Order: sequence, then structure tokens, then C-alpha cells
Amino acid sequence: MLISIAVSIALGAEISGVVEDELGEPIPGASVYVLDNRLGYAADYTDENGEFTISGVPEREYRIWVVPASDSNYPSRFAPDGWSYCDGDIVSLGDSAVEGWSVSLPIAGVVTGRIVDSDGEGRGGVTVELRGIQDRATGVRRSSVSDDEGEFSVNGLDSEAGQVSGYEVRFSAPELPTQELGGVYDDGETVLSGLGNEGDIGEVELLSGIVVEGTVRGPEGALPDAAVYVYSGSQVTTVYTDVAGEYSANALPPGDVLPWASLEGYGLTYYPDNDRPVEWVVSEGEGTTLNGVDIDMPNAANAKVELLNDGIDMSGVSALAYNDDFTVGIGAASDVSGTIDFNRLHAGEWAFFIYAADEGYVNDFVRDDQGDIQSFTVSDTGVEEVVVLPRGASMSGTITDETGEAVYGASVYLTPQDDRLHSVTTKSDFEGRYEIQGMVPGLYKMEVRYSVYCGTDPGYVRTYWPGEVSDSRSQVFELADGDEVTDVEMVLPLDSDHDGMSDTWEEAFGLSVGLDDSDMDYDGDGFTNLEEYLLGTDPNSSSDDSTACGGCSIISGGDSPTRSGEAIFLLLGVVFGVRRKT
Repeated sequence: MLISIAVSIALGAEISGVVEDELGEPIPGASVYVLDNRLGYAADYTDENGEFTISGVPEREYRIWVVPASDSNYPSRFAPDGWSYCDGDIVSLGDSAVEGWSVSLPIAGVVTGRIVDSDGEGRGGVTVELRGIQDRATGVRRSSVSDDEGEFSVNGLDSEAGQVSGYEVRFSAPELPTQELGGVYDDGETVLSGLGNEGDIGEVELLSGIVVEGTVRGPEGALPDAAVYVYSGSQVTTVYTDVAGEYSANALPPGDVLPWASLEGYGLTYYPDNDRPVEWVVSEGEGTTLNGVDIDMPNAANAKVELLNDGIDMSGVSALAYNDDFTVGIGAASDVSGTIDFNRLHAGEWAFFIYAADEGYVNDFVRDDQGDIQSFTVSDTGVEEVVVLPRGASMSGTITDETGEAVYGASVYLTPQDDRLHSVTTKSDFEGRYEIQGMVPGLYKMEVRYSVYCGTDPGYVRTYWPGEVSDSRSQVFELADGDEVTDVEMVLPLDSDHDGMSDTWEEAFGLSVGLDDSDMDYDGDGFTNLEEYLLGTDPNSSSDDSTACGGCSIISGGDSPTRSGEAIFLLLGVVFGVRRKT
């Protein structure tokens, strides 16, 4: 996923150049991206002369990605001629502008055709997408929309030079089910195309799918304006009931059909009258109509949840109500005072998940005094509950390498020791800063990872709080209601060859930086180099005590990683800056 660079910088790097085709003609309207090693990017469009300028980006190393306009017949490339991010050359942008940079794109392939209806008339508005499935074209996506005559032309199709690659063809339109070439919904025929290739698939008549019809009723009769969602053959379409409560859903492939309906004031209901998916209707095949697929909705069993708060504006809080087997979740939003109205429930047992981290509380289920998810019985007459949410804990700090340089894009994981809770995660920014809010009070472990996108890019050793490379020596810490834990600094050892061992440690013991020698056992003691590193022992001495620490960081004084209670908090207070809200 691309993440836009959005930082404020006084001075930045600049790169300018031109994008042209293999004949030297400029390519206007192409997007040019500079992507750093965490896929952060800045971009510009080429002008009528194919020229671009990208300025004000942080001074660092980048790869350059050129994406031509969708109506131009050129493939995208990572400069100078790479098909993937890791194939691109690295360009170092510093305090001097890089000028005159250029890339040349080859002429791509084109596939044409015509979409017709059953009478042979052209059908417009159909999106035709070709997806590369073979060789270097795997992952290529190019599309076009048929015109009023049904004609389409998909260009920009890629391949190895002088060869063709396979593409699957997918058709979609508002009144048609998504389908593939050959009159099928899956595993359709493929076409061949590639650089400089032109092909035509002729006229294509598309499948119409099935129709599902029925009536949505409430206790008092037909319900107009109900939203009806109909699933069949891995596709879903949405329609609304008319004044008579009737609906008709097309654009669906044949298959097992499941409709459900939603309308404020009534319970969210799955066919025919269930509070969760239970029964399915089997369609008879292409072109058929399923009639009488009726849905009976009960009046909603309302649940009103009032969140006790300190006068904070709670209008940004949202919530989900889950049924007893967590197969259905129904959303609602809070008002300013902290009142949440769930007005589409069936009578039964429900649990509530509240998203309130931004307001200083937790993102978590409402729990009982034992920490279990609390179940609330909602009857036909509704229920009103007052909920006290814990104040959420927060943690922030900095990730650096051994030289003190900020590590950008490191993943920070906080894992609760209570398996009823979920881990939370975030990433460090350009300055190595990170912050996590809305954490449920409890005991946690902290882990920092850095995953490279390319094997040639430098990496870092996975590290555990308070600075260990082995999980067995990591420490747990406690977060209480409202804790604001700041200045939690973690240092990631540089690992250039991605063998799980620090470059500094390898150099100290004469191992090879630049070679994955983690599985080697140079001293013949039965422990690999990686095991020696994690144990903190000497990889060149078979007489070394396996419990010694010769290059690792370890807490002194006999601290146990399983200690709990106040002892943990005392350790927390030493290493972290802690401020409790009152």
C-alpha cells in the first residue's frame, strides 16, 4: 500500500526529468512517483513535453515509478526498466537537485472487442479489465469502458520483450453480474498480448445472471424503502423495496442465494426471518428468476447504551453490537452526551464493542468485573444500560538504530498477556516517533519489527522491550487506567544481510556482514550462529556458557520476565516516563 509523504520540511530534495517513449516522443500525463524504502511517496504529472519536477521531499534514497495515463499505450516501469519496486534502481536525493533524469517506455499491447446484447446491438458502459496472470505481466491491471456501440480498447498490456503473456478478461456493469470471457463466472478464457501486440477478441455477449424477487414485511405489513442485500455466487447486490415492500435484484450469478434486509426501527433480518444467516435458497441456473423470496422483519429490540464520561464530547464514538456467536455486527454512533442507540436488533444476547480511544477511553468490548466480555439481554421491549469505560492507556516513544538515527516505518506491537484481549500496533514516522492510544489496562509485552520490501535494502533485528533480541528475556509491564507512558525508546540493531543478527555483533565476532551465515556453527558446539546471538554467547568458542551474555542486552539483578503487580510498575517507572490521569 502506498502511503503519501505528508511531512513539514524546511528544505527538501528535488528531482526533475522527462518521460518519453522508445522513439523519443514525450509522454504527457504520466504519473511519476518517488518512493522511499517504506513506500512513502511524492508525485508529479508530466506536462505536454513529458517533463516533471518533484521537490520538497526528505533527503533519502528513492526508487522512481512511472505510471502512464490509462488512455496511453505504455506500460508502467520502475526506472529504468523494472517491473517491480525491487527491480528499480535506487536514486539518492540529497541537498543538490537531480536534473535531467529520464526514462524511456516501450510501446505496449492492445486488445480490442465489442460487447453486444442478445439482439446483436452494442452495449455501452461495460468495464472490461485485463489482468496479467503469466510471467512478468502477473499483477498488471488495465481496463476500458465500452462506448455506445459496445466497442472497447484495453491498452498498456505488458510482457517480456518479443513475447506475449496471458491475461484473464473480466466484465462488469451495473446491470450485469461480474463475469469472465467465455460465458462463465470463474476460470474464463485467457487472451495473449504484450509489447507491440494488437489483438481482437471479437463480439462478446454477456450473461444476464439470475433475478431474485420477494417482499419485505413487518408486523403491520409491507415495508417500503428497506435496503435488501442479496448474495449469490460470491457477489452481492443492493436494492430497495418499493411502496408495496417488493424488491427485485438482478446482476447476480447463479448459486446459493442469501438475502437480508435492513430498515431503521426493525431488526436486521436474514431470509426468511432469522437474526443471522441460517437458510439459503438454491437458484436453478442462468437466466432464471427466484420468486417469493420474502423476508419478515420484527420490530427492533432497541438497546440504549449510556457511556459515563467526564463531560467530553462523545459524538466521535462509534460502536458495534455483536450477537451471541459473533456472526452479526450492527453499528451505531454516539451523540455528544455519550448515548448510543442500537435500533436494529433482534431480541437476544448482545455484546457491545466501543471505539472511544480518541476520547481518552478504550477501544474494546464492554467487560464485566472479571474481564470477560459482558453479555446483555435485549428483550422485545428493549434495554437501557449504563456503561463505565476504562480510561485508555497510551504509549509513545522513539525507534532509533544503534547510531541514534531515527528508524522510519518500524512496526510496534503491544501484546496483552491476557489472551482475551487483542494486540495493538502502529508504525514509526519519519522521526522514528510512534504513539498508541486507547489501550485496555493490563499486562503487556512490547515488540518492534522492521520488515523490508526488498532483500537489497538494509533491515534491523527484531527487538523486545526493554532492549532484548530474544523473546525469552523480554519483560512485561503494566498499564493502568489513563496511563500516559511517554519516551519509550527502543534501539533496533542494524542487520544488513537479514540473517537475524546485528551487524555490530557479527563484526565483533568475525562473522560475515553481507552473507546469511545464521545457520553456520563455526565453533562446532551444536549451536548455530543465530542461536549463539540470541543466547548472547561467543560463536567462536565451544566452551562458552550458553547462559552468558556476550553482546546482548539483558536486565541485571535477576529480574524475571514473568513478574507482575507493583514490581512490574516499578520497573516501568524507571524506564518510562509515566503520567496518570486523575
